[in-house]
Amino acid sequence: MQFRNVGVCRQAVAQTALVGVIFANHAWAVPVAPQTKPFKVLDPQSWANPDNMTWADYKTPPGTSWNDPSRKGSERNFNIALVAVDYSDKPFVITQQPNTTVFGNPLSAKYGLDRSEVPAFFRDFLNTPNDLNHNHTLHEYWMEDSGGRFGVDLTAFGAYLLPSLSYQYGVDDEQGGFNEGACPSEGPCSIDLRTDALGAWRADVGNETADSFELVFILSAGQDESSTWQEFGEMKFQGPEDVPDDFGPPNDDELPNYAQTRYVNWTSWQAASVIWPNAGGGSSTQAESSGMSTYAHELTHLLGIGDNYNNPYSDPPRRSYTGPWSMLSRGSFNGPGGPHTRWQIPATQGGSLGSLHTMGDKMRIGLVANSSVLMVSREALSSSGPVVAEITARCINPGEDELMGLHVIMGEDLSPACNTSTDALCDGGGYNNYDIEVIDRMGADSFTPDSGVMISKTKDVDNAPFQWTIDANPQDIDVVDFYRPDGTPSALTIGDYRQLADALFHAGTNSGSEFEYIDEANGLHFYIVDIRRDDVGILHYTVGVRSLDGSGSSTYGIELEEGQVAEGPLAKATDNGVTCAFQMTNSGAFTATESGVQHPQDMSAFLTSDIYRLSAEVDGNGWRVELPNALATAKFGETAMVNVAVGATIEAVGNAVVKLTITSESDPPTLIRAQACLTFSHWSIHEMTIKVTEEQSATPIPRTMLGSGNKFDPNTDIPDLSGKVFVITGGSAGIGYGISAHILQHGASKLYLLGKKEEHLAEAQEELKKYGDVSRVEFVQIELEDLHHTDKVAKDLASKIDRLDALVLNAGLGVGKYNETKDGLDSHMQVNVISQHHLARILLPKLVATPDSRLCFQSSEVHRMGTSGVEFRSLEEINKDIGPAHLYGRTKLAQLLLCQAFHRRKLHGELGLVSGTSPWINATHPGGVGTDQPDQAEEAYGGVRQLLMKAVRPFMKDPIDDGCRPMLFAATSDAVAEEKIDGQYIVPDRKVTDTSSQAKDEQLQENCWNLVEGILKQKLDRVSKIGGGLNT
Repeated sequence: MQFRNVGVCRQAVAQTALVGVIFANHAWAVPVAPQTKPFKVLDPQSWANPDNMTWADYKTPPGTSWNDPSRKGSERNFNIALVAVDYSDKPFVITQQPNTTVFGNPLSAKYGLDRSEVPAFFRDFLNTPNDLNHNHTLHEYWMEDSGGRFGVDLTAFGAYLLPSLSYQYGVDDEQGGFNEGACPSEGPCSIDLRTDALGAWRADVGNETADSFELVFILSAGQDESSTWQEFGEMKFQGPEDVPDDFGPPNDDELPNYAQTRYVNWTSWQAASVIWPNAGGGSSTQAESSGMSTYAHELTHLLGIGDNYNNPYSDPPRRSYTGPWSMLSRGSFNGPGGPHTRWQIPATQGGSLGSLHTMGDKMRIGLVANSSVLMVSREALSSSGPVVAEITARCINPGEDELMGLHVIMGEDLSPACNTSTDALCDGGGYNNYDIEVIDRMGADSFTPDSGVMISKTKDVDNAPFQWTIDANPQDIDVVDFYRPDGTPSALTIGDYRQLADALFHAGTNSGSEFEYIDEANGLHFYIVDIRRDDVGILHYTVGVRSLDGSGSSTYGIELEEGQVAEGPLAKATDNGVTCAFQMTNSGAFTATESGVQHPQDMSAFLTSDIYRLSAEVDGNGWRVELPNALATAKFGETAMVNVAVGATIEAVGNAVVKLTITSESDPPTLIRAQACLTFSHWSIHEMTIKVTEEQSATPIPRTMLGSGNKFDPNTDIPDLSGKVFVITGGSAGIGYGISAHILQHGASKLYLLGKKEEHLAEAQEELKKYGDVSRVEFVQIELEDLHHTDKVAKDLASKIDRLDALVLNAGLGVGKYNETKDGLDSHMQVNVISQHHLARILLPKLVATPDSRLCFQSSEVHRMGTSGVEFRSLEEINKDIGPAHLYGRTKLAQLLLCQAFHRRKLHGELGLVSGTSPWINATHPGGVGTDQPDQAEEAYGGVRQLLMKAVRPFMKDPIDDGCRPMLFAATSDAVAEEKIDGQYIVPDRKVTDTSSQAKDEQLQENCWNLVEGILKQKLDRVSKIGGGLNT
């Protein structure tokens, strides 16, 4: 099997000569549309790392209230008992004070309960909407997953004190067990938790009451091993011998402080000594750290389906089966904060809201009606022709005329054999079907990594792997999982479930994914034809499947009308480009096949379309064309619109020819061609040629400037900022004050203005009243020369804001004398660079979670001056007095280096950043501005230099009217997102320009990044406190 573009026989070719814009005597007319973005990607893949998700990522399915406890399942409400048990050596963690246990639990979200309150607390935490569970419940999960068929009733019992010690139930030391050799001398271990827990419960309530429940959840005091072994094993300790006594066995036992665990050969003994959740015999076991999705996962087992996950750390390695997309795989790990937060008590992060069941699993246990799934026969496809259908996201209960997906029945898997011992990507063979379903980041799927189409192979029996996701990006995703105690990065293993974060298929071209999949051995070709998100926000895809062995009895034909410009005759190809719209007609005729193998259900509504492949090219220097979508479909006898994006540079020749080719994917016996010709002019190109001044003519104009010039007037060019939130450092004076004034003037809903001097903050509060309602401004005193104070302010901000549209790192000491801070650092580097970098790292998740956000660095042209020999290799280097100008210039270079280092991590998908999307990360140069920084320079210099500083003052810009323009452009302008200005250096007003060779030096960028990160780690012990690049 492979991904490839397939050329087949049916073609319609349109040659479009770009000469003339007025269209007369057309057989059809395209509705004139406003100037749009023809080159915009139709369905871009934008996968998210679970580590960087927050509760803000949750989206409620439109028109639903599945968490309403008064609603019951239309077919069944599970009647489940919750039996809470604890031990003489381990009370319930939730009854203790914060950070009491060796694992640092409980967290401050909930603690100090009376033992008698514990059963009711966990009942409500799991199944009653409240603030702590963010109003998400087990009942809600199953109601949504089943479209209202299944609900959950939960009744709490206990607490019961069990007769043995906690580790005697937790340590599985039997031969072949998870923790062989880990039982202390005060044994025995591997005692059956179910026997004692259910026995205590039945003795209390009696058999009649106990038998009235269908299922039992046993809640064990403490951690569970699944959520704890890695965080308190290899992530916390460099090696097994580094595990301290606190994490070792009790009573100074002779056992080592480490023990074997399920997937690897060691973790801390304490992590290995707790239970591993499991299900069987009508009951399941969980612990206090087990999130709600653990209960959903184990309940699925009680309905008769096994696990569908691999060992992520196996040798030889084996790829994850269905990863984050399936509740029976690692979808049970889903939730904000990612898998490495699953150890927390109470469990409000990773594991708190798992993915929905896959369509195949839904069919197995009755969560979806068979009428909502289109049953297709592989054998019948060769005689029926292709199947085309629109399917709806699986988080939506399909309406009467809607489909959840396609189930293609193969019977026998004809794929050639592969060896799972030598090929980590080998699926193992033996599959019976293909499933096609839509996953949207909505409802219980909100914490899956992406929205798109999942294609998977499935088996009729749950012999793992019984479902195998086809990975649209099978290459190593190359993401750091965590950093070991010595700072060494540990990448995701090939078997890690997050390798499938980019597995979904997407419609259209240039998405970062694929829009088709071919299984040649099984004679099947799958298509993602189009995407549609309806008016209420529900996601739909048009998909198709055809046989490679035949296309039935239908006749196939194509007619193509002359194209037209969708934006009308005044559109400009040299702006955003134009859309050439072509009307295509399927001129073939459908013929039903009466004999031979038939599909399992009536397919007549889905067999009357053909699938087409498009290609376009242009003949004319300076012109370009792209197809937003390389596929199209139309029913027999009906028409469809096909769009081609066309653009021209200002140097383009006066006319050009666009050739559009449409090829039928079906395979009738004769070749059919259709041609259409469209002529239109060079778009009066002289009208949009930029006036190039004599000064500009020697330098090529950056593409990002075409059509707009280099002017940016903040009074007229800043868009409406209603609803947006900004954080600005150094915002109380100088350039920062100018930035703050304009942002307030344009309606920002919240502005956090950070400054050092209280008198400046007070003055700013008074002065800003001229520009808007200062009740929308929060004035925050921050001491950037004190890392611990900076850390506190940053974390306070992070805790109170849900979104962040722009972080403007503007604060800075100017040219001044060398001085060391209380942290023992050069004050210029600490204020201008290190402290603000820490602020950026703390607030980065807020930027990532906010659409069209900005991360802006205030640099300067001074970065080019006096920085030779700078290497950023050691603390000693930056704490050397190199003179006022060089101290300042070094920090401006560092800001550019860190800007580029952030951007490169974005290109690599690190820190939760996604290439091609916000936050847009740029640095700016304000120009010479009249702030208080020249005062610092005059103080630092004497003699002639002091006179020179005074001499240039009259030529400096006003900070409010002029000096803030590049930063305001970077932080607010729509053009930044539209033109994808990212990782750039912007000079007055909005010109993207080149930096010094030093600023472009990737090794120097990494040196600076590593030095700053290392200093923060040393000074703040930042490991484990923030994610993405330190310890996730």
